Amino acid sequence: MKRIALIAVAAFFLIGCAGVSLSTDNSKSNWAYMTGKDIGTIVAMKDKSFAADAAVYAEGVLTRAKAGNITQSDLDAVKMKLASRFAGDPEYIAAYLLFQNHVTITLEPGKVDQNLVDAIQGFMDGLKIIQ
Repeated sequence: MKRIALIAVAAFFLIGCAGVSLSTDNSKSNWAYMTGKDIGTIVAMKDKSFAADAAVYAEGVLTRAKAGNITQSDLDAVKMKLASRFAGDPEYIAAYLLFQNHVTITLEPGKVDQNLVDAIQGFMDGLKIIQ
């Protein structure tokens, strides 16, 4: 099963995303959720103990994001935690690049960025897939 999933991921990257539609409206919010979920799934597949810690941490980040109380330094800390563990992993890098190229996050004090909320929720759902 794991091998089939890896082959499917590789096929999507070889074919490209031109023929893949994530929703009828192709909303940026949907891209945020799906790429967040991809990253969460990869984290869970690669390191279950890290995934358990990440789930707890992500819950706190999600709460802050929903309240509009998240800063760029908070996001940088999340990126550093993931990069320190998965920097050389090609699946993680591919998923991260999809996220980076298709999702725009704009942080303004006191305002909720729905893309960020959706990405974190997707990440958390991705972590649960393997459990």
